[in-house]
Amino acid sequence: MAKAREISERLGLPAEYANMLQIVARLHDEGKRHDKWQNAFHARADGRPYAKTPGPINQALLDGYRHEFGSLAAAAKDNELNALNDLKDLALHLIAAHHGFARPIISTRGCPDAPPSLLEDRAREVALRFARLQRQWGPWGLAWWESLVRTAESTSVA
Repeated sequence: MAKAREISERLGLPAEYANMLQIVARLHDEGKRHDKWQNAFHARADGRPYAKTPGPINQALLDGYRHEFGSLAAAAKDNELNALNDLKDLALHLIAAHHGFARPIISTRGCPDAPPSLLEDRAREVALRFARLQRQWGPWGLAWWESLVRTAESTSVA
């Protein structure tokens, strides 16, 4: 979150956008809390959950699970994110797309947090949200927002 705040300050983002970016930074890796992710990335049993591990990744155990997709379930329950109103769609998209997926679709494969029908609804909303935001921000404007999240994540120590 500190890097998101620093980026927001350096860019002179309005307070509501800076706040949104910090909420995204806080929530974007929540899907890594699932035992499936922790086990597939060989996270130590003590101190879980870990956001970064030395690996190697057990892709078979991961079964296609994308933590970004899993993070959406946690984000949907977050009071600060839900209070964003006009920026909620952008925040949810940035969480789902922070590793380049959700442009416009994201896989539901391997996601352990809901039955397939609910996962399909969540994935459909990811695609519809992307379309709405593309119309609002344009392809380069939306990509700019995504790059801010990637920059904050790549310069943070977890």
